[in-house]
Amino acid sequence: EEGSRLKNGGFEAKNAESMINKCLGSRVPAIEKAKVLVVGAGGVGCELLKNLVLTGFKNLEVIDLDTIDLSNLNRQFLFRHEHIGMSKSKVARESVLRFNPECKIISYHGNIKDQKFSASYFEKFDIVMNALDNLGARQHVNRLCLATKKPLIESGTQGYLGQVNPIIPGKTACFECTPPPAQKTYAVCTIRSTPDKPVHCVVWAKHIFAVLFGPKDKDNMLSDLEVKDMFTTANGEEPYEKRAFRKFFYDEIVKLLRKEDTDFKGRIPPKPLKLDELLKESKEIPSSSNASSLRDQRVLRLSETAEDFLTATRRFILERKSEIGQASFDKDDDLAMEFVTAVANLRMHIYGIPRQSKFTIKGIAGNIIHAIATTNAIAAGLMVMEAIKIVSSDDYLTNNKAKIRNTWIKTSGPMLLQTEECGEPHKDCVVCGDAMMSIQIDKKTFTLQKFYQMLRDKLGMIDPGIDILSGTYYGNLEDNDEKILIRPLHSLPGFIDGAQLSVEDQDQNFSFNLIVYLKDLDEEKFPDGFSLTTSEEALKKAKETNMERLGMGKGQKRKAYDLSTKEPPSKAQKVVIDVL
Repeated sequence: EEGSRLKNGGFEAKNAESMINKCLGSRVPAIEKAKVLVVGAGGVGCELLKNLVLTGFKNLEVIDLDTIDLSNLNRQFLFRHEHIGMSKSKVARESVLRFNPECKIISYHGNIKDQKFSASYFEKFDIVMNALDNLGARQHVNRLCLATKKPLIESGTQGYLGQVNPIIPGKTACFECTPPPAQKTYAVCTIRSTPDKPVHCVVWAKHIFAVLFGPKDKDNMLSDLEVKDMFTTANGEEPYEKRAFRKFFYDEIVKLLRKEDTDFKGRIPPKPLKLDELLKESKEIPSSSNASSLRDQRVLRLSETAEDFLTATRRFILERKSEIGQASFDKDDDLAMEFVTAVANLRMHIYGIPRQSKFTIKGIAGNIIHAIATTNAIAAGLMVMEAIKIVSSDDYLTNNKAKIRNTWIKTSGPMLLQTEECGEPHKDCVVCGDAMMSIQIDKKTFTLQKFYQMLRDKLGMIDPGIDILSGTYYGNLEDNDEKILIRPLHSLPGFIDGAQLSVEDQDQNFSFNLIVYLKDLDEEKFPDGFSLTTSEEALKKAKETNMERLGMGKGQKRKAYDLSTKEPPSKAQKVVIDVL
């Protein structure tokens, strides 16, 4: 059957066009004419590109930053073993052109956040389709589509679950109308002293990796556990890896047990590990000869785990000396993963928590939910169905038969696919609505540099600029002197409790107003040093407070930075702050 359908390595165009015409009829010309941008050529992206080409779309551009990895081949079916290390977008283009060589497809190996993919680049497309697994990139595309008024079809899969959401600027809710679930954080005392889940030990292990091999960071909750003299060993002194083992898994546990105020929450207290006993056991019982891949799937004996810790630490010192002091954990780095697995499992044993395989710990450390090819295929098919409605009709918001819909892929309930009408833009959305945002920050520790970092990490901005509406302009990060960046916000002009800020990112054509509260925050409850919210009541109260500070009554119009009409101040206009 495949031989009859394929000709010279490509899908027979005549048969394909015949089927498309029968299925789509009068919609075909609009589909062939439509200019489509596909962002992402991974699990969903591969299926999406294939579906678009086989449905008759002929003008495509695809952007992806990644290269092909061996682990991609079980679900990204446009790639083969010989493609490992090559650009995903370029190989995907070559592969789908075999289905229909008449298509015009342009591929880019690059980051969607690069300046060359600005709003002016987006202007030429009729529709944008997201196949991304990165929150910041999805926020970025959402904002550019809102700025250019281009329809966006957003998608996502997570194991057996998934969703497809058409977004029409000004007509339907945008991607950021529904905030993503807050990233799980853990109390410092739980990680340091009373872990009761494998994830607590994995978090501890990643912090230990940063302490030993990463840059010095006083904000690392385990920075006091540094083991000094990595490259020098005095006469008669143990090797570094053994000293590190005794400090982490014996000395610190003994110290903890001697503290009278330590509460183990009704559980059995931790048991310190003696390295000599484990090494003796390791010599008496030879290691398993299983293949490496099978070894990753099983839970190792405790003596094997201790050996892994010593070996991984020694290898890092010998093989990666140049990286020490600047290394960062990467779940795809085998040596880093071996170290974190060993550290986490040793700590689990100390606290009576069931140990895990390296495969399981990699999933926890990288926050991985393993991808399912079938879910990706379903999501990609739904995306193309919604795209056909948008590019081939003008009544896709009103015609019940052709109306665009949100679709959820679920494993519970009476149906695999559950649909709902696309909701209107949320008024309390900071991105597409009228809402403002407020932030509580720890006035003792939160610096201007951390504030810029928060805007990038938590709000997905590329190059945010800060303008305090009372008159002080800080601009972008690079506009400020290092002496200013390291100062706490409360010590800088304009950053008073209740201050209103205009924050703008010209790379995203995106701006919003932010109210800053200076507080003494509990480190346990707010380990990041801040808390973001869009509470309407709090914002209303903040507006009134600021009006009073500016000498204005509630009925007066507030002189503020008008985000819709006023150009941002130039760097030459910014207020010069004396930091001396």
